[in-house]
Parts: sequence; C-alpha cells; structure tokens
Amino acid sequence: MTDDAHADIHDYLRLLERVPETFRRSWDAIAIYDLEGRVMLGNAVARTLVGSDRAAGLQGQHFTAHLTLEAATKAARDFAHCVTLGQAIESTSVFVDGNGQPVPVRMRLVPARVRGRVVGVVGFARDLRRRLDVEEQFMRAEQQFRSLFENHPDALALHDLQGRFVRVNAACERLTGYSVEELVGQTPALLAPTGKYDIRAIRVPIERGETVEFDLPIRTKSGSVREVEGRRVPLHVDGKVRGFCGMLRDVTEERRLARNSARQATRIAELYRIAASAGVPAEERVATALEAGMFELGAEWAYVTRTADAMIAYTAGKKPAQLPHDGSLHESISVEGEHYGTVAFVNGTAPLNASATDRDYVRALAVLIGSAIQQGERERRLDTLAFGDALTGLPNRALLQDRLEQTLLTARRHRRSFAAHYVDIDHFKAINDTYGHHIGDGVLVAVSAWLRTVLRDSDTIGRIGGDEFVVLQPEIDSQRQAEELAAKLCSIRDNAFRVGEHDIAVTVSVGCAVFPVDAENPVDMLKVADAALYDVKHRGRDGYSVGVVS
Repeated sequence: MTDDAHADIHDYLRLLERVPETFRRSWDAIAIYDLEGRVMLGNAVARTLVGSDRAAGLQGQHFTAHLTLEAATKAARDFAHCVTLGQAIESTSVFVDGNGQPVPVRMRLVPARVRGRVVGVVGFARDLRRRLDVEEQFMRAEQQFRSLFENHPDALALHDLQGRFVRVNAACERLTGYSVEELVGQTPALLAPTGKYDIRAIRVPIERGETVEFDLPIRTKSGSVREVEGRRVPLHVDGKVRGFCGMLRDVTEERRLARNSARQATRIAELYRIAASAGVPAEERVATALEAGMFELGAEWAYVTRTADAMIAYTAGKKPAQLPHDGSLHESISVEGEHYGTVAFVNGTAPLNASATDRDYVRALAVLIGSAIQQGERERRLDTLAFGDALTGLPNRALLQDRLEQTLLTARRHRRSFAAHYVDIDHFKAINDTYGHHIGDGVLVAVSAWLRTVLRDSDTIGRIGGDEFVVLQPEIDSQRQAEELAAKLCSIRDNAFRVGEHDIAVTVSVGCAVFPVDAENPVDMLKVADAALYDVKHRGRDGYSVGVVS
C-alpha cells in the first residue's frame, strides 16, 4: 500500500470517530479493511461475532483469516469487484468463530471513499444463525404440516371463500375418487348428489370465524353415494378469514353396521314375541315365523322341509313358477338335538341378496322354528297320553266324550243329524283265554286298524275300554246312512287277522243311536247305542241294531 493510500485510510478512520454511535452501536458487525484486504478496525458486534480473543489476533490480518476456505475464495472475488468498480456487493458468507465453528452471515461490502477516491472497504455482516434457525423451524413446521395434511386418515381439503378446492390430501382423493387435478378449482357442487351447492350458506358462519359441523351424503366419481360427517374450520391469514378447511370422515360402513344392529335387534325382539306367544299352536308359530322372515328378507316363498320323509312340512307365501338354482337362503333345523330338516326362503326372479346379518337372522329363525316344532310334538305326545289309547292309538273315552259334545253342538246349530255306534268284539274273552292276553292285544290293534279303513276322514273312532269302541258319524241325512255304516262295520267277519302265528276270525256287534230321533244329549245317545248293542248280543251277536229297542 502506498503512503498516500495509507494516509487516506487513516483519514477515513478518523472520520468514523466523529460518528462513534453509528459504528459502535450498530446491530450489524462492521469491519474496516484497507485496499489489501487487511483488517484495520472492527466494532463490538464484530468482535462478539468471531470471539474477542480471535478478534484481537485478526488486527492487521487479511480478511480471509476469519472465513472458511470455501467462503474465502468467493469473498476475494467480491472484495476485488468492490475495490475495482467502486460498487457495493451483497452476498452470504461463513465466518469462523474462536471455537472454530462456522457462523453463517449476510455480507455487504461498501467502498470507503475519501475525497471521492476508494481508500478501503467497509464490511457489514449480520449473523444469520437465528434467522436460519427460524427458517429451519418454519420449514420443519411446514414439512410437519404437509406430512400431517397428506397422511391424515380423514379427507382434508383447503377451500377459498368461493368454496373452490385449493388443496386436497390423499384421503380426499380416495374418498371422492377424483384426483387432485380434477378437484382443484372445483366447488363441492361436484360431490353433491343433487348437484346443488349453496356457498352463501357456508360463507356466513365461516366469515364470522365459526367452525361448522355437518352431516351429509356425497356422490363419488364412480357414482356411489357415501355418508360423511365433518366440519369446516375457518383459515385465518393476517387476522382475516381467507378460506376454510373441510374435514370429512366416511361413516358409511359405520352407519350401515349401526342400522343393521338396530334392525337385527328389532328382528330378534319380534322372534321373542312369536316364541313367547301364549296359547298359540305350534303350527301357527311356525307360520308366523316364516311370514316374518319373508317380510324381513324380501322373499316370495318360505317353507320347512322334513328330512325323514323328504316332504314340505310347513309353507308360507306363494311358490314362484320358476325357482333360481341358487336363489334360496336356507338353514338347518334341529329338534331335540337331532336334525329335523331345513327352513328356506326363496325368490323367483333373482337370488336373495343376503348379508351376514340376514344369515344370522335366518339362523335365529331356524332355532325358533325348531323350538316350536319340538313343543308341538311334545304337546301331541301329551295329548296322546291324556286323550289317546296307549295300545291302539285311538282317542280314549275323555277325548271321545269331547268330540261327541262338539258334534252335538254343531248338529244343533246346523239342524242336522248324526249317529253314534257302539262296537263290541264278540267272544273276546274266549280269544284271551285261548291264545293269551298278548294275542288278545294284537287282535285289538288289528281290529282298530281295520275299522279306521272303512271310515271317512270326518268320522271318529275311539276305544272306551276292553274290547269296546265308539264310532261317531258326524253328518247323516237319514237313519239309512247310519244302518249302511253299521253293516259295513259288521263286514269285518269276512276277514281273518294274522296275529303272531295265528289266523283269527272276528265278528262284532254294533248298536247305533241317531240324533235327534233317538236322543238329544250325549249321555242319552250312548245309553241308546248301548241298549241297541245289548239287543244285538241278546239276539246272537254278529249284527247291528239302530235306535231305541221296543
């Protein structure tokens, strides 16, 4: 450096002494360099930036001494440019502090002029560490927000105040079926099932800064409708609402399960009501259960098969003209722990679209139907024990008496006639004495079976004790019809019954009473029939007698 240049730089330094506050109290680090780049002076902030001890050693040193190697190369070019062209240069650089740690700074090199001539360079440096920390935190926050936004399981969308999509996350794409490019710039009218969207109704609470919760259906790109619930949250920028964030959660499946659960609870309650119906015959409970199942499942026809004879035991609805190959919804039925058969529900036009809930319901129906059938069979067994003859299976005296009373009431109501026939096996005691009681029992069973074959479905036959039977003929036009049936009963003589190893011929005696000619009440009817029977016995047996004996 020439003596003139040296003198000029010192003149410049003296000028600084006249404005000490600007130099000393500046927020920036300031250093004065001569034209060779040597450090002439630094303020307190500069000494603090590189460390007091290191700053003392830098006096008179080239500026590259307090820069990193990479920063020194660029700073040398900037310094030469500033000195040569006399222009201020701004750039970033990296100092090295007393601990050898890098200090990022924002540099400004300004030509120092004395009497219009460049005599050195003034360097201004601002510590960027705090700013970079803030920027790094901001960038980290931005990355966290982006990660949260993009990976959030709920559908998120940012909207401007016109409701237009500005940004959407991946969950929103999955929910709606639309891509980002297809959504951005559109309004939620794109997703409205009706295509209508009232932005004014949405903007009013949003601009008031209110968070609004909503529950509505949306139509996806594929055309399916999904149920969603969500909220709209105002977005504040510089103290003003600039838009809103829409948060959507798909609740379609959740609500479908809730509806199914409620529906299943209603179904089961109805089944309990059917099962608990007091005094309702088993057949009626089964029919009611089948009808309930048809209604709930949308079936046209329901039936219960019985595996033992491959027959349909119960049915409801109308059998379709054409049955689909796989259109039935069916379930196995158990009675007293054994497989009984199957309950089935059928559509004629298309297979039933059954859900898992529907199948659970059909299983519950099968349990109810099985229980009703089991109860019905138990009731029939009890009826057989109470009102049936254990040997022949025919109605006993109690049931026959009830049938006789019902027949008489019906005959009075309709003003018609009926007949009661007393039937007794001739010489039955001799059969027991000759062959034994077990053969006698076999004869009773064989005679009971034969008598049933000659009667109409409307006729009733019962065993009232020993070898005595009563036949009710519930509707006749004249006494002649009673005589014809009595004669038919006596034709048993033409048969021989194989009982064990014996062929046994049997004859019977029949006494008959006709209502209202011979009697007008049950007791007198049987008295008249018994008297007529006694008359036949007295005349030699193997015959019949009708009416009051004179």
